[in-house]
Amino acid sequence: MFFVSSERRQSSRAFDKFVQHGNEVLTHPAVIARLGTLASELLVLTNSAFLPNLRHGEFRVPKAETHSDNVALIPLTEGQAEKVYDMIGDDLLRGHVVRQWTPEEAVSSNRYGISVSIEELDALRQPVPKPLVLNKSEQDAITSNGLSDSQLGRMSTSLRWGNPGNNNLYISRPRVMIRSQLLDVGPIETGAVLAHEFVHAQDVLEDGWLFNTTRYGGATESRAYHVCAEIYDAMGSDSPMARWTMDLDEQRKQRIGNIEYPFTPDDGWLKILLDSGALEG
Repeated sequence: MFFVSSERRQSSRAFDKFVQHGNEVLTHPAVIARLGTLASELLVLTNSAFLPNLRHGEFRVPKAETHSDNVALIPLTEGQAEKVYDMIGDDLLRGHVVRQWTPEEAVSSNRYGISVSIEELDALRQPVPKPLVLNKSEQDAITSNGLSDSQLGRMSTSLRWGNPGNNNLYISRPRVMIRSQLLDVGPIETGAVLAHEFVHAQDVLEDGWLFNTTRYGGATESRAYHVCAEIYDAMGSDSPMARWTMDLDEQRKQRIGNIEYPFTPDDGWLKILLDSGALEG
């Protein structure tokens, strides 16, 4: 008989709930009317996501997903959130390459109009990730106040140069890590935060190393919060989290300086994002 640990069963139930609520949100007619084709794009990422195996305290890629381009979706208990980056197996960290760029291709973003020099690319090494740790007041705030998505979920990936003599840049599959306790807030909030993280996954798959710049971080967060705000407004959510997010997006709308790139921040908007906790410095 195949033994399934209680931890695995708990993780599987949370994974199924996240996917269910993601589907409920992204197939809602009012949300589709707001997001257009983006709703279907995020739905594809949601429904193709997989749950990593958890063996000996380490998340690993299931055999069936070894060569797939699918995103890993990892629901986390409070204890796992504090040490998740120590639990990512090497095959999930540096395994299957889902995209590669030449340096010349990697220096600019068509979506956000952001560019860097090839020399600057070399400085964009993957930063040391911060754990998803909440203090007591932040834990209480999950169900009573609005929290930034960086406290509830996180998208990470592995970016690297090629071997000596090969200047191409590579990206391994994105990993969406999300707190299981978010399920206690409500299905709309759960689906919206999941969509938020998949916006980041979509962006890093398109633009790779630019994701590590502060300005790109501000742009992808602005777009992700906009998606959440549209979901909350379309579905009539009036939760503290929804109100916080919609207020943040309204501030962005009032500051738009470039109609072609409405999510790309100027210095003032970057400061607001950093001060509000919507963007980590």
